Amino acid sequence: MLGAILTCVSILCISAPVNAAQIWITAARNNDVARFDLSGAFIGNFNSPPGEGALTQVGSEVWVASGVAGTISRNDLSGGFLGNYSNPTGFGAADIITVGNNVWVGANNSGLIARFDFAGSFIDTFSSPTNDIGDLAYVNNEIWVTAARSGNIARYDLSGSLIDVFNSPSGEGASAQVGNEVWIASGLAGTISRHDFSGAFLGNYSNPTGFGAADVITVGNDVWIGDTNTGLIARFDFSGSFIDTFSSPNGDIDKMATIVPIPPAADLFGSGLIGLAGIAKRRVQS
Repeated sequence: MLGAILTCVSILCISAPVNAAQIWITAARNNDVARFDLSGAFIGNFNSPPGEGALTQVGSEVWVASGVAGTISRNDLSGGFLGNYSNPTGFGAADIITVGNNVWVGANNSGLIARFDFAGSFIDTFSSPTNDIGDLAYVNNEIWVTAARSGNIARYDLSGSLIDVFNSPSGEGASAQVGNEVWIASGLAGTISRHDFSGAFLGNYSNPTGFGAADVITVGNDVWIGDTNTGLIARFDFSGSFIDTFSSPNGDIDKMATIVPIPPAADLFGSGLIGLAGIAKRRVQS
């Protein structure tokens, strides 16, 4: 019985959040990364040495893949610089995404995608038929790869096998899963196209700000769309209704990512023992 209580308490403690998630936003033309809480309140900036790029959380680190330098910088969850990995393909990164135990990095000037393990070891490359890459997104257990210069979108399973290619009428852009739909925010047209999980077109929303989208991300019950040429971020609800805009201090936006703090294992174990002691004490008293 004691073992069962310990297991139960440990599971409860591990699932409890210790710190709140944040949204990290990279700049398109400098090395700055802005951190926001989920309400959109600005927390602070830090500098990522290799330069502007896309970012993703990899375990207890955040990797920033440079759009220019062909390197991947490693940062801790507070923004502290840990070091660099070399991208042996040498290409500038359009986007980076964590897929299972691998990290995919898409080239900004070709359809090439490089895969790495969590230790930074290079695995392989494969090509997307889109011929260039603007965005990578996790959608309903698939990876959607949008082109940088056309409306083509390639769908892959999580092993990297191509499923199909379809065309989005909004043109090139960034994509995100929004409930049971996928929104593709155009980098040029100022529109947001809606698709089902098969890629079928459902209709457009208008982006009243009119700006071209650098990236789109879901944050709670809202959708954030970042402007390519300014630090402006527009928020929408899941029905497509415009909420408001706010600004990132870095002047322009490249990519956005949700970063979730990981509690130290020792703290979780300690919390579990404290909870166990309380339960045991109440059982003795009863």
